[in-house]
Amino acid sequence: MIDYGMEDAHYYHPQHHRGHLRAHRKHTAHDDFCAHPGQQDLTCHVNFSEILGALQQQGGQLEGYCTQGRFLLHHGLMQHAEQLPKFGDLKQSIQIKQAIQTLVSESDMGLHFKIMAWSKHYTLTNPELIAGFVQHDLSHVL
Repeated sequence: MIDYGMEDAHYYHPQHHRGHLRAHRKHTAHDDFCAHPGQQDLTCHVNFSEILGALQQQGGQLEGYCTQGRFLLHHGLMQHAEQLPKFGDLKQSIQIKQAIQTLVSESDMGLHFKIMAWSKHYTLTNPELIAGFVQHDLSHVL
């Protein structure tokens, strides 16, 4: 599971006293949910601690939990990016580097998106599938 979210300690922190529902339009977040009907996205952060509780109630097992940035870097995002065709267009190369930075940066999606893996009645035969959690597992904060 990959989504914007956080654990209980952050989810219920006083700084979130207005809740977690956000509206997005033209790359700008705002709180006017009724403005621009049909022309903006509405989203809400996930409480990963609640998901873990529901998972465990149904007999599931947590396999790992970490930030998107750490997970992608561990799984070789930079090595994959280096193998992309070299573009003669400097503008396109800069855009690709900026997109990668957005995915992994701790001031952007790299921290705000979390990845949670779980299983139920399953024996993992290929541990590489969740190897990104080994060094960067945050399960203890859930």
